[in-house]
Amino acid sequence: MDENKLASYEAIADYWDTHEISEENSEPIDIEVDLRRPATYFPIEKRLADRLKKAAAAHGVSSKALLNQWVEQKIEEEAAPK
Repeated sequence: MDENKLASYEAIADYWDTHEISEENSEPIDIEVDLRRPATYFPIEKRLADRLKKAAAAHGVSSKALLNQWVEQKIEEEAAPK
């Protein structure tokens, strides 16, 4: 496959609709994939999750990003000398 000829996702899709990976002249590569996610999950009440989603949308970020930001801020407040 000549990457220079593939200018769009549509062109790439069209290419693979008519070609097989086994036809490609490519070298094997070694890769490592770590499927473990570096996260811990906590249950949250539905009413709070709904409010979080609305607040995140208002801030233009994901619920996950906003929740992490708020938790980090609260932890920093708690750790600050009083």
